Order: sequence, then structure tokens, then C-alpha cells
Amino acid sequence: MYASVNDSIFSTIELYESVKLSDNFYLSSDKKAFKSIAENPDNKSRFFLGHSGWSNGQLESEIENGDWIVQETSPEFIFDVPEDKMWIMALQSFGIEISNFSTFGGKA
Repeated sequence: MYASVNDSIFSTIELYESVKLSDNFYLSSDKKAFKSIAENPDNKSRFFLGHSGWSNGQLESEIENGDWIVQETSPEFIFDVPEDKMWIMALQSFGIEISNFSTFGGKA
């Protein structure tokens, strides 16, 4: 999957099977999009690798049930925040201070 943002995105890369998240901000997992980005290094892009799997409607159901914390983001957060700071900044945006949590499990 990649995220891409660029003021001239339509003229610099092809948006194969991309999902528009906001103005000039897209996600895709199409191999053709990767090739297009590689051929246009001035395009601001970030690649995310991993795997998650859900059955049809499972993720939507989990979000509706409150099993996930979902928040808005911005291209600036995705592209300008160092990777090692993203998680803690996302938590802090909810008022969660991770240092208040123990790293040790307990017994009830």
C-alpha cells in the first residue's frame, strides 16, 4: 500500500486503483501505481508493507462496535512525522500518555 500526495499528482503519476482520501491524497496497492511512482521520484510518497485480513464486513463491524480507535489524519502527519514518532503522537492526540501505562502484566 502506498500513500501519495502532490499538487500536480494527476500530471506526474497514474492513479491505478487508488482510493482518494482527500484532495491530492491517495492510497493504493496496485503494482502499476508503484511503478509509476518509481518513475516519478519527485512525487511525495510513502510505502507501508504488512498484511491484515478480515472477512467481508468484519472490519466495518469492528469499527462500528468501537473495537478500533479511528481518527482523522493529514498528509502532513503521514509524510512529515518521523515513523518512530507516529504512534506516540497519534496516542497523544487522544490525550493518552503512554508513560502512564505499565509494561508489566499482572495477575488477578
